[in-house]
Amino acid sequence: MAEFTKLMRAAALGEGQLSVGRVGIRQVAVVRRNGEVFAFRNVCPHAGQSFATSRPVGYRVTCPRHHWTFDVRTGACAEHDLYQLRVYPTREEGDWIFVATTEDDEIW
Repeated sequence: MAEFTKLMRAAALGEGQLSVGRVGIRQVAVVRRNGEVFAFRNVCPHAGQSFATSRPVGYRVTCPRHHWTFDVRTGACAEHDLYQLRVYPTREEGDWIFVATTEDDEIW
């Protein structure tokens, strides 16, 4: 079962915005779309670039380095199906956004 960790205040993430926080040593990007919060590892799986300067369009974020787009709901890359964002479960509770990161065996 995934363990949820407090990431950020819910009020700090407006509709259509992207923000970056930390869970331990992991940088996690979050996007609010249609009232839902989506979280993913803040590293492009192809180029290693941060998404911090990316502006979400619909449910997609774009890597600032090579302009590949990824679906924040599934992690799927529109340009190359071999690459995928690592997405994380989220929940909002009270005034907080929580995220669950579970890949303990991943090398960072």
